[in-house]
Amino acid sequence: MRAFKRFAVAASAAAVLAVPLATAAAAAANEPRQTDPPSGATPWSDCFYGHPLPHENAYVDSFGNDHVGIGITLRCGRHDSGGVDGWGVRHIKDGHGYDDYTDYCIQLIVTHSTSLSPGSGARNMAFKYSAHGMTGTVIYNVDTKNIVTAFTSGTRDSGDWHGCVSKFS
Repeated sequence: MRAFKRFAVAASAAAVLAVPLATAAAAAANEPRQTDPPSGATPWSDCFYGHPLPHENAYVDSFGNDHVGIGITLRCGRHDSGGVDGWGVRHIKDGHGYDDYTDYCIQLIVTHSTSLSPGSGARNMAFKYSAHGMTGTVIYNVDTKNIVTAFTSGTRDSGDWHGCVSKFS
């Protein structure tokens, strides 16, 4: 039995090593994105339920766009309060909901967008991407490179994160 297990492990390792790199990369690209945050990141849910609650500048994720050469950061941010708009994960959840699909939707919008347009608010710019009757928008501040908000349009729900992932993937 022990010899069989060693053979099976060795055969499995050889099979894995024999797979061409391009095939492995293509397979990895088709797998769903993991919802685990990058190393050192705060899971988005901790922005609401963590003990203690993370600071507004707690890093959640980052996204880059090769078309315009800009990288932006998603942080816990602030809730809307007293007529002052918030920003980041907390602001997005307040207005549009937030779930495990939201980060992936934001990634799709940012990476698929080919240009920037003015965003709502002073010193804000927007990534926009449209496909299959839906538009996704991610607004970030040009000074801090922090995401202010994200939302979808073209459906009844301004936070149609699952629809965004299925239509933009």
